[in-house]
Parts: sequence; C-alpha cells; structure tokens
Amino acid sequence: MIISSTLFVIIFIGLLIFVHELGHLIAAKKSKIPVEKFSIGFGPPLIQRKIGETTYAFSLIPLGGYIKLYGEEEEKEGGFLLQPFGKKLLVVLTGPFFNFLLGLITTFFIYFLFGIKFAEPLISLEKENRNLPLREKDLIVRIAGETIPSWERLEKVLRRYSGQEVKIELLREGTRLSYTLSADTLLVNIQPLVRPIIEKVKKGSPAEKAGLKPMDLILSVDDQEVLSWDDFTTIVRKSGKREIKITWLRGKETLSAVVQPELVSDELGEKRIGQVGLWVYLPKRMPSLFTSAGIAIQRSIYACIQTVVIIYQVIVGKISRQAIGGPVMIAKLTYEGVAWGWEYILSLLAALSLNLFVINLLPIPVVDGGRALLFVFEKVRKRRLSKKEMERAFFIGYLVVVLIALFAFFNDIKRIFLR
Repeated sequence: MIISSTLFVIIFIGLLIFVHELGHLIAAKKSKIPVEKFSIGFGPPLIQRKIGETTYAFSLIPLGGYIKLYGEEEEKEGGFLLQPFGKKLLVVLTGPFFNFLLGLITTFFIYFLFGIKFAEPLISLEKENRNLPLREKDLIVRIAGETIPSWERLEKVLRRYSGQEVKIELLREGTRLSYTLSADTLLVNIQPLVRPIIEKVKKGSPAEKAGLKPMDLILSVDDQEVLSWDDFTTIVRKSGKREIKITWLRGKETLSAVVQPELVSDELGEKRIGQVGLWVYLPKRMPSLFTSAGIAIQRSIYACIQTVVIIYQVIVGKISRQAIGGPVMIAKLTYEGVAWGWEYILSLLAALSLNLFVINLLPIPVVDGGRALLFVFEKVRKRRLSKKEMERAFFIGYLVVVLIALFAFFNDIKRIFLR
C-alpha cells in the first residue's frame, strides 16, 4: 500500500509539471522555434532519442519534466530570444494555459462521472430569530410558486425578489406551512443545514475501525445531540486526541462506539485538531454532457478568481501566511487521496492545476507571467533588455521564488511533522 501510494504521488506531481511543459513544447513547435530537449523527468536520461533538432528523453527522477529552447538563455540567430513578440508571448503563456485546460477537463469529468453535489434547502438558524416564524430543519419546498430543489436555487430566487416580500412554503415534521416574508430578511438570517450523513469512510481511519459506514446518520457525540455536519466536525476538531463516543443510526438500528480521533494540522498549520476520517454525504444529480461542460467552465473560472483573492489576502495579511504550502503538502494530500478514492483525487488534481495556472501568471520574472511581462516591457519601450538587465530581473525573481519556497517548505514541515 505504501509503495503504490508513493508511486501514485510521484505520477500525480509529475503529471502537473509535465502538462505545463508540454504546453510550452507544442507552442514552440507550432511557432517553428527550435527545441533542443524535452524531458519527462529530471536527472540522467534513461532513454533518449533525437527527432529532428529535438532530443526527447525519459529521465531518472520522474517528477515532471522540462523543455530547453534554442537561444533561450542568450541571443542566437533563430533562437527564442530573437523571435517576434507574439511568438515569445505564445510560448511562455501556453504552459499555464495547459494547466488551466487540465483543471477544466478534470472538473468536467468529476461532474459528468460523479454528479453535481448540492445542499438541500434545509434551514439552519444560528439563533432562533423571534421575528421569523422559521425553525431549525424546516425544508423549503417553494418560493413565490417556484419549486426549490437546492439551496443554490433558493438563493437565486431570493436575490431575484430582493426588496420584495415572497410567499414561502415549507415542510416542518411532515406538516406543510406557508409564510409571507421579506426576501432580503431571509437571505441574511438563514443558512443551509447539511445533515450529518456519511458518504465515505477513509480506509484505515479511526471511523472505519469503529465500524462507521456510508449512509450512517450521526445522532450524537459524547451524548451531545448533533443536528448538522457542522456540529459534528466542530465537536470532533475540538476533541483533539481525546476519546469520544459517537452514536449513529443505521437503518432502524442505533449503534455507538468509542473513537480516538487522529491528531492532524488544521488548514493553516497553526494548531492540531481531531479528525476521524469521514466525508459528508450531499445529494447529487447527474448532469448531461453539455451541462457538465458549462458548469465546469463556470466553476474553473471561479476557482481561479478565488485563488487570486486568496493570494491578495495573504499578501495584505487578511489570511495567515501559514496557509502557504509547498510540494511536501501536495504530496501529503495526494497520499491521503489514495485512501479517499478517485473523486477526491480528481478534485485535488483539478484544484492544483488551476492554482498552478494562476501562480505561473504572477509577475515574477522567473515564472511565465513575469517573463511575459518583461516581453511586454520590451515591446512598449521598443528595445530589448540588455543581458545585465535580464540578469538583474531574474536574480530578483529567483530570490522571491526561493524565499517563498523556503517559507512554504518550513510551513509543510511544521504542518505535517511537528506535534
């Protein structure tokens, strides 16, 4: 299991880098820019063959790959640096674009093969608002005469009627009720309640050892009633490594077991939290081919925008810099993904691909976005950067990247190995 999981991590990380470099290769070939070498992996070549001007190699360390363009480091006749502006821009930007394509295609297959999850229109109230006649676990069935199949549809309908009162119909313990309320008041005061139903149990986890199974409904933890998945995860996270008693419903049978959570780092690596290895169940609908494609495009773009927002928030201090992770964290997430199954693995692949797309477009000279910015600068001032100017820009870029990499590596070590 350990060997197969480690091999999977190598293939996973290698795929992310390989796809990026493949984008550069295809763009260079299409632009008729000489490519000296294209290697799958790093280090000494195990197999290599020269086709035309390009040596294709399979190298010893299979973590990604690289491309070497003729005239990339110094000006040579017919080389990369002396190519027209448009060709150079195309070559440097196609690598990140291929990362975006990988993320988009993977997202499409996730929705098409596994379905689209949605939150039910069940109401959760942080506090019982006396001005509202609603109660915890009310199920909204119609708003303004429109059927409400999901929380997403609920929010869309309420936003459409912003500034107006709407008639809502709901089910409360089997009884159908209706009220007329302000759409804006509803948007502010209600949240979705996700029922504490298990979809997946992680292999080898404390939950699996305790006998929990998919579709079990969690009733309580340490005799404290659990109404939602958020209630459950909050209690487990706070428990740390302390043993807890979980009670659940399977069919008509009530079961319970004492579980000792694993101690893991939280999302920011700032503290240790309890985890038992469960994945929440959400209803799914199986979309058509075209619907899957449309939603994949929409959510891939949204994921990229969110990545930009998060990077900005880290820079200005709104999000802790402990959130920055590197290859060690990616390897850990991938290793854990093997225990969760293909849906988790593909979701991670899509997320990392889209993150790499954004990161490679950052205006840092050693990454593609920075190189593109230098070419634009040359175009605007109508003069190439001198070798000394290029070296200075790349030195600053390397310094920034090395500092970020060291910081990320330190965070990885702290997040994973320190107790």
